[in-house]
Amino acid sequence: MPHLVIEYNRSLPLDTVALMRSCHEGLRQSGCFAEADIKIRTMAYDDCLVGGQTRNFIHAALLLMAGRGGEVKKQLAETVAENIRSAVPPHIAYCEITVETRDLAAESYTKIYCRAEAYI
Repeated sequence: MPHLVIEYNRSLPLDTVALMRSCHEGLRQSGCFAEADIKIRTMAYDDCLVGGQTRNFIHAALLLMAGRGGEVKKQLAETVAENIRSAVPPHIAYCEITVETRDLAAESYTKIYCRAEAYI
């Protein structure tokens, strides 16, 4: 934990590897997570509307195990938003960035390792 899922419109020219690395570093520096537990992925959408118009957007969902307070979640969301903003190319005239946090219930979350011995 955590999982960070970053969604964006495909026409936005993002260096997604740099974006993920920036967000990874921000989450690592927060001190809330072990580096090996941070999981980040991106998902591009071909078709999307923002305010009824075709506009640039980036939305991130930060999935956390339940139990963190609102202030911690807000700080993590702001950190992710700033990391994302730094990855938007400067020539982009408009991009709406949103970040949400979601709690995951420990009693229903499952994690398994497949062939984990290969990574030891």
